[in-house]
Amino acid sequence: MKKILLFSALMAAVMLSGCSERYELKKDLKKLKEKVFHIDNIRIMGGEPLMSNDLEECCKWVRTLWPYSDIRVATNGILLLNREKSFFETLMEYNIALDITCYPPIYNHYEKIAKYLEIYGVKYQMDIRWGM
Repeated sequence: MKKILLFSALMAAVMLSGCSERYELKKDLKKLKEKVFHIDNIRIMGGEPLMSNDLEECCKWVRTLWPYSDIRVATNGILLLNREKSFFETLMEYNIALDITCYPPIYNHYEKIAKYLEIYGVKYQMDIRWGM
């Protein structure tokens, strides 16, 4: 099931969960664009958005519709090291950053994840207040 939550004209969150309704999501994003010309901050969230097979495509759609927005994918990071190279290339090409939340099972992997993202030139913000 997909949802688009509009918190204000300045911030929106695209919720991905299952995202098997790819056509519906794209249609909903276009409708939102017709009503809201600019959104300052857009967060692609889930459950865990990295579980969606459509995440790369969703990132491209959102960036195409809102070329000047700050777009970020919120993730706990546990699946980052398993993503294909094309995912990181998409983030770079479409200027989309990652927000990696504080998640105890990956405390010991924060440095490895950071180095991996830096290799690909992906912008990220990591919440490590409870880790390391």
